[in-house]
Amino acid sequence: MDRSTVSYLTFGIVLILAVVFDLGLLSRKGTTVSLKKALSMTLFWVALGMVFFVFLWIEDGHKTAFAYLSAYLMEWSLSVDNIFVFILIFTFFGVKPAYYARVLLIGILAAVLLRIVFIFSNWRSACVNSRSDSERAANDWREACKIASLLSSSRISPFLFC
Repeated sequence: MDRSTVSYLTFGIVLILAVVFDLGLLSRKGTTVSLKKALSMTLFWVALGMVFFVFLWIEDGHKTAFAYLSAYLMEWSLSVDNIFVFILIFTFFGVKPAYYARVLLIGILAAVLLRIVFIFSNWRSACVNSRSDSERAANDWREACKIASLLSSSRISPFLFC
């Protein structure tokens, strides 16, 4: 096996173990999470992410490791605005604080599963489709314009997706 395969397998195994650990031990039904527990859980997950960063540095070199770290920090910064969206959604639907953890869990698992589907469907189409990058980008842009025109004709603003 090459280094890239080892990295992906390690990531997949650690991800599955982390989800099982989170679902089995850290998520309790009907309990509210204190600030202290939330901070300790955050520190644990960040430490796990940094351990994987070090693993990538050792296995694949500094370029891959910093690419991972950049993506990790970008995702973290983007997740901050999700907190405000969660608050708005929970308030609008009247979700009780005791159910926050369960509702978030369902949402996060759905997001992870959909990301996996989208990544593999894109990977599959990239393998099947052998067009040049510029051709592919032009086609993607045309498809995005079609979607935007459909959305603008409906009541949904296309700017929500930009």
